[in-house]
Amino acid sequence: MGSSRKRLVPLIIFAILALSPLSGLAIIFAIFYIVNERRKFKTGDSVFTFHWDNTKEDIRKYWWLVLLPLASVFGQIVFAHYAMPTFNEHVMDRVAPMLHLGSLFILIPQLFILALGEELAFRGFAQEKLSNIINPKIAIILVSFLFAVGHLSIGPVGVVMYDVSFVFVDSILYGVLFLKTKNIYLTTIAHFLANLVGIYIFVLL
Repeated sequence: MGSSRKRLVPLIIFAILALSPLSGLAIIFAIFYIVNERRKFKTGDSVFTFHWDNTKEDIRKYWWLVLLPLASVFGQIVFAHYAMPTFNEHVMDRVAPMLHLGSLFILIPQLFILALGEELAFRGFAQEKLSNIINPKIAIILVSFLFAVGHLSIGPVGVVMYDVSFVFVDSILYGVLFLKTKNIYLTTIAHFLANLVGIYIFVLL
């Protein structure tokens, strides 16, 4: 019991940071924790470790799971464009402070770094640590709920709920992909592609 409580402490700190106005600190905290833990216990592989052969095999087996978030985002935005016109403006207002939307050369690296940071924090740290304490499937749901709540922003209730509901669903998909592969770079690719396609569709619409 004491060991479980001790393992919960960093997760609680992470959750508090993720829900704070300075949510970016949660990503920094998670990365530093992973690095420090690796040094402390002198472990070999970690979520940072990249194996090209394993990644190729993971892509071959789970390509459909990589593309599902992309399809989800596409459907979400296109449907909202006709049924909920204020949704696109709401999301653009939410992401604008984080992204340089005026330059594609700056935007693409930004989207990749953002996806990598969130995947390291929410999948590589939070989901992985929580899965060592509770059922991994429950861990995916809890971490995805935290991920969705962390994306809340001011707006009409219906629009906000529509927004975070799809954030929750996409996070579930990233979580399942990580559970099956333990490959943070593959979940980053899925996350990055979904974000990139989402922004591109927003611009077109």
